Amino acid sequence: MESMSVTPSLRQIIPGIRCPRAIAIVIVFAVIQLIGQLAGQLSGMDATAYAAAPNLSVLYETPAPQKITNEAEPWFEIVNKGATSVSLADLTVRYWFTADNAGVSQQFNCDWAQIGCTNLGGVFVTMARPAALANRYLELHFTAGASALPAGGNSGQIETRFNDAGWLNFNQANDYSFNASATSFTNSPTITLYNNGALIWGTEPTGAGGPSPTPTGTPTSSATPTPKPTVTQTATPTVTATATRTATSTITPTATRTSTPTSTATATRTSTPTVTPTAAPTATRTATPIASPKPTATPTATTRASPTPTATATPVTSGTINFHFYYGASPEDPEDSIALAGDNYTDLIMSNVIAGVMYGHLIQEVTPGMQFNKDYLYGSMLGQLLQENIATEYYQADSDLIDPSPNQAAVMGEGQGGPYQINNYAVDMVAGSYAPAGFSLINYVALQKNIGFTMADAATQYSKVTPASFNNKYYGPMLTAYFHANDYRALQYTGGVTLTQSWTPTSFDWTPVWQPDFYDLIGVFGSLPNNFLDIVMNVAYNQGYYGSLFLDECELGAKATASTVATADSYSNAWGGDTYQQYPYQVHNYLDQMYDNPTPSSSDLSVTVSYSNHIAFNLASLESVFSNVFQTLAYVNSSGGYDYVPASAATGAFDAALSSAGLSSADTLDLSNAVDRAKIFGLLESAIGNLEKDLNTDFSATTSSGL
Repeated sequence: MESMSVTPSLRQIIPGIRCPRAIAIVIVFAVIQLIGQLAGQLSGMDATAYAAAPNLSVLYETPAPQKITNEAEPWFEIVNKGATSVSLADLTVRYWFTADNAGVSQQFNCDWAQIGCTNLGGVFVTMARPAALANRYLELHFTAGASALPAGGNSGQIETRFNDAGWLNFNQANDYSFNASATSFTNSPTITLYNNGALIWGTEPTGAGGPSPTPTGTPTSSATPTPKPTVTQTATPTVTATATRTATSTITPTATRTSTPTSTATATRTSTPTVTPTAAPTATRTATPIASPKPTATPTATTRASPTPTATATPVTSGTINFHFYYGASPEDPEDSIALAGDNYTDLIMSNVIAGVMYGHLIQEVTPGMQFNKDYLYGSMLGQLLQENIATEYYQADSDLIDPSPNQAAVMGEGQGGPYQINNYAVDMVAGSYAPAGFSLINYVALQKNIGFTMADAATQYSKVTPASFNNKYYGPMLTAYFHANDYRALQYTGGVTLTQSWTPTSFDWTPVWQPDFYDLIGVFGSLPNNFLDIVMNVAYNQGYYGSLFLDECELGAKATASTVATADSYSNAWGGDTYQQYPYQVHNYLDQMYDNPTPSSSDLSVTVSYSNHIAFNLASLESVFSNVFQTLAYVNSSGGYDYVPASAATGAFDAALSSAGLSSADTLDLSNAVDRAKIFGLLESAIGNLEKDLNTDFSATTSSGL
């Protein structure tokens, strides 16, 4: 970054001024020098830029106006009211803030920009002379690809956000540029704008003058971030902590964005994950570089799900799923797609559907009898993968990796959470700490063996790269299912009297703003079939527990009826909305395509788009994937040993489910057909229940110990 020139002080020009008699002469001499230097600086300035300076301004909005948060979200728009165009590449924007957590760096992300996130970057700079409300600033700069601001035009929205490394909470109220009332775009003179380094808009905080320091960070690209946590309540947790909390101790979930990922993103970290290896596995399927070894049982090879058509019209996989687009906002046209024919993606779809059914199973272990829309809730994992991941189309069925390409490596960086972008995977959302206290993923018995870090390391895992196991096509979807189920559980316990008591209207330690409505929502949804629980939970994941949209969804759910469900499911809710509003309906759209359901056009809601997709699930192949998925999970056996689920137990449970359903492993069902899809879901529900019973385990069980 180019340093600004500094006009010297009188004492610098003529050191050692002491004689009163000489002061007048000295001042005259100094003023002459100062005038000369200032004239030289002005004459050297780009005349066009200087003349245009009064005609440029910065508008600001924030969708995160809360005082305490773990992520700032400044959105910008640069307006040119002048008569000539101005190159964006000549401009920089500074957002001034106080870094509350000493010694902690910041991470920058661009979620969406009309000019394209690839055409801008952000660096964080420590001020040489801190001001009362600022000791750092975020500086945005633009590439030549950002073109120019036309006369009378603007840059369009630039949606950015940043967080402290480790997602630590901080106070926005002491940030110079923050304005909690700016919930729509408004002029912001506390955000400064520069043309070729010269201030042309806004007022810098007092003390900000002087040489520009060297930036302490480099631009960080958004891999497609998304944070967050997951599961159950009536399970049999063994958490022993009894600490109580206060409202300020809870870490606010980080909102995951639905920004369009770029296939060329690169990882911002080079360190490797901390692993805890155990005995070498003897599994014969394709080796996957995951942090923990694979189960010792030998899984069955996955058979491709495209059988030869017979007289009974056996379904054949065909069609296309398009993704990475917005409703009523650019880009409306899909930027990525997967071609279903050839079954390259079929086993990945299977593992995600299995994880989705497990998600529902865990929810119902927390709240027996809980209702939801199975199509959307069971499909949530796959919809999330398509939206949050970088270029899922790179997947290859002959690898155990979800993301095999170096171009996708950014999702495995520090705090990213892998292909599904479960950014806050190491946080205990109820205790409000990085130390596991019953509501961290590592607390789950089923996950701990393969998660890639230990209880001893858990409190510092947030500062490390994402474990390799998160990128495994069998373990990754299941880990994400637990993440969301843990959210469902944590939302009910946040504010409770202790870590082992859920919040109730008559018994609580403190009351989060959304808690009374969420409490009522659970009661309403328990008797409301096909409700919109999936939308509520996807908003909790994407925007976070304390976002305004999550509160809106809770309020809607607390009084929901059948007609309310239709309103909540309407794609009109996404039209022209921000990334938070878009996300649940992007997931719905990708699933509706997969299920061959018609949807409104992303560019015109009055136009209906029809599909012709088929996803053939050969049940022998589904059994193989089911076995491979559950072999990545662990349980405590009858002798007290901590083992991976054996292949024989998984296949036995699946075979029993086949028999109960009157199906055969030779059958092929079409996931895109509603009748067949219900059979698939029922088969998997039964198989999971059988396996849990056969192992004499509880898939929702937690532990406070390292196993």
